[in-house]
Order: sequence, then C-alpha cells, then structure tokens
Amino acid sequence: MRIGIDATYRLHGGGSLHLRELLRAWKALGTSECHEIVVFTRQDAAQAISSWADDRVKIRPILRNGAGMTRRLLWEQAVLPSVCVKLNLDVLFCPGNIAPLYSRIPVVVMLQNAAPFCPSITWRSEGLSRWLKFRCRRVMMSWAARRAAKCIFISRWFREVFEQRGYVVPAGNPVIYLGREKGCGGSGDHALVKRLRSTRGILCVSHLYPYKNISALVEAYALQRNVLEPSGLKLYIVGGSVSRREDRRIKAAIARNRLEGCVELTGPVPQEAVAQLMANAEFFVFQSTCENCPSTLIEALAAGVPIACSEAGVMPEIASDAAAFFDPFDPAAIGRALKALATDADLRASLRKKAIARSSEFPTWIEVAQATLNVLEEAATARVKRSGASTHVDSNAITGNGPPMRV
Repeated sequence: MRIGIDATYRLHGGGSLHLRELLRAWKALGTSECHEIVVFTRQDAAQAISSWADDRVKIRPILRNGAGMTRRLLWEQAVLPSVCVKLNLDVLFCPGNIAPLYSRIPVVVMLQNAAPFCPSITWRSEGLSRWLKFRCRRVMMSWAARRAAKCIFISRWFREVFEQRGYVVPAGNPVIYLGREKGCGGSGDHALVKRLRSTRGILCVSHLYPYKNISALVEAYALQRNVLEPSGLKLYIVGGSVSRREDRRIKAAIARNRLEGCVELTGPVPQEAVAQLMANAEFFVFQSTCENCPSTLIEALAAGVPIACSEAGVMPEIASDAAAFFDPFDPAAIGRALKALATDADLRASLRKKAIARSSEFPTWIEVAQATLNVLEEAATARVKRSGASTHVDSNAITGNGPPMRV
C-alpha cells in the first residue's frame, strides 16, 4: 500500500506530538518495509520529520517557510490531489483537520481541533481575527469529514458534538485516542525540574491560548493565597506565549493580586522535561475550557500526579474518576479544588493511584499507530473492492464505542 500523509499544517501542540509518535511507532513496527510512505510537509519541518521517521519514508518539502493558511489551502485543494495520482498513492491521510474536497484516491481525515466547535470560543474571548479563523476552520473541517472515505476522531465527546451538529461523516467513524506517554522521561537536568524537586509546586502545562483559561487560574490562586502560600505551594505556569492580548491579561491578573512571588510564567520547556516536571509536582491543574483529547492530561495521568481538572467538554471522559473536578468558568470553584489538593494528603494519595490505573486504559503509541494503519487499509481496500477486485483487510481498529481500548 502506498500511503501519503499531508503534514503541511503547523507542527505544534497535539498535532506535532501525534505525527511524531505515529512515525516513530511505524518505524518500530517496520511499517515502511511493507508499505510505501510519503510525507508532504513544509520546508522548515522536513528535518524534524526526517528524524522521527524510518529512512525508507520519503519526505517531500512542498510549502516554503512561513507559508500561511491561505497558501496551504490552495496547495491542498488544487495541487495535492493531482500529486497523489501522479505518485500512484492508494490512500491519503490528513491528520491536520482539513483535507482535499475532491480526490481520486480515498482520503482519511483526522479531526483534532475542537476549538472551532466549542461554545467557550467567542470573538470576545479570542479576538475577532482568531475567532474568524476558527469559524473558517469549522466549515473546512465539516466539508472534509463529509467528503472523506474515513473520518478519525480522537474522543467520543467530539464525535458526538460533531454528529449532533448535523455534520455528515462516513459510516463507522472510529475513535482512536492519543497514546499515553511511558511515564517519567528525560534526564531531569532542566532547571525548573530541579526547582520543583526542592519546593512544593502546583504545575500547569499549557500554551497560553485564551481558552486555556490561565487568568482564571491565577485568580483562583489569589482567592486561596492564605492557604497555598503558607504551605509553600507556588504555581508554575509552563507554556509558550501565543497571544499578546492574552499575555497582558495574565500578567495583569498576577500584578493586580500581587502574586509575583507566588505565580511564575516559566515559558516553554522541552517536551522531554514535561514528564519529569509532573513527577516532581505536588499536584497538576488543568483548567482548560475546550479540548478534544488533551495529551497533557493523559501524560499527567501516566505520571501518576494528583490532578485538579476542568469539568468542561471532554475532560471527564479522559480523566474519569482520577481527578478532582471543578467548573473552569468559576475562579472560586477552581480555588476550592486547589485548596482540597493542597490540604488533603489522603486525597492526593488516592488520586495518584487512580491516575496510574486510568492511564493504563489508553492505548500505547504503538497501538495508536497500528489502529491508524488499519483504518488506512480499510479505506484503500474499499476503493479496490469498488473497482471489482478483492483483498483481505485487517479491521482491528479502535472504534471508540466503549471506554479507551487497546488493540
């Protein structure tokens, strides 16, 4: 089977993690020994993708550095379909939410971005420009799902949201959760890891998007400062800046509550340091208002760290009983959850055990890779059958009809 992968989207966050771990797992499985894999990507991402993939995988840098959304869409819709035909590909995998609306070969699209469909995402919260981009992306995602041969979701919650809105998707659309990390990784040499080892730290790991709700978390800490600060609990917010407007909002909340010594914006850290940060934190807080299948939350479960978690959207599906839940739109509710974990050692111990147990219910990245390959094979095989040929297909995919499953 000849597989094409459209990786021309911006590689960051969950999208980058998924592609990296998928290619690494296929490398471990020896997938390229049986199948030809071609990855279409941006020039600035080609080197990173080459380091993740097997040497047999062909990397084709297409878009120039700095190419925007409009140029990507034009190339994807007008050029990519004909390139796939010329290369005689059997199936095209589009893990970046958007896919060609017309293709002579089967297309499998993966819907990862829930933000265009979340009611918490408004023009007031995000700014008009970003909100309009989300609205456009919602239209493109619904069209892509309607035209695809297969549509992969990464949570049951988002599949239900998508279908309840009346968007047409292929029959038998599977749910394949993101994989769990292997627990504590990295060398532990990062300076922030060393600080967490010597202090009682509350850890938040998130890019600073408005819907991540960081300013509400800061307000929550302020409400419980008389409990948290005397206990030596400092809030570490780990993540990259995304919006100047949101940066100002977060810093204003810190300044207004005079929390400069209690709340630290650390900036981003290497991915390999995150598991060590979680392992050394007193507890982890996840206050986002909109997610699809949050890899950071799954990683926190795998690290066995006590979790205070938003009850919005998909979060209860992911964390189940392994977190203390709160209303993310109410700083007082967030503060009560922080206080509970800060003062109740038995609760922290119980949540640690439950987190480890819950993480084992998610697939490994090897299982994610195999399940994805199965879906691609099904899509390609369906095309062959329509052409009058017959072939065997392995349908051992994760369907998502029950709890997170292992292949």
